[in-house]
Amino acid sequence: MSDYNPIAPKYRPKGEEPPSPEKKWLDAIEEQVQQAQERGDFDNLAGQGKPLNLQGNPWAGDWEMAYKAMSNAGYVPEWIERDKEIRQAIHEAQRMLERHLTWDAEAVAELGRLPDKKRGPKRQVILNARASVVRRYREKVALINSKITTFNLICPVPSMHRFKLRPDEEIAQFESRLTAI
Repeated sequence: MSDYNPIAPKYRPKGEEPPSPEKKWLDAIEEQVQQAQERGDFDNLAGQGKPLNLQGNPWAGDWEMAYKAMSNAGYVPEWIERDKEIRQAIHEAQRMLERHLTWDAEAVAELGRLPDKKRGPKRQVILNARASVVRRYREKVALINSKITTFNLICPVPSMHRFKLRPDEEIAQFESRLTAI
């Protein structure tokens, strides 16, 4: 069957557009697959009816075999372990702020229920706790940023390098969520 049509494209009815080269290519592939199915080429393939093994690493390139051997031996490259540690440390620092917000809201609510003469000391406790959590957060971020610097030096994939955390921005957001006293 030929795709030749002697009528110029602008004079053809709308449904009779010639197929694009991509369509021709896809149709040829589809035809070959259908012929192979009819011949039974896909019958009794290894792993038929079982889930696909998607363990391959599409970013590994030439290193995939080496990474597979390391994975089978239980070894994880140092930079991957470091990234995992960084993610965990970031999560813990954020949880610390979230836990303090919960405590702070409860403490401020309790402050409102206290008689006037007992509010002063309780208010100071809340303010000291706020200052303490900010100081501890800054210390944690300094440690995390040090880990990020080391990680960026050993990570072989530049697109996976991490930006350092900016504690001032996170602290400003944290302080904006504190209940006014």
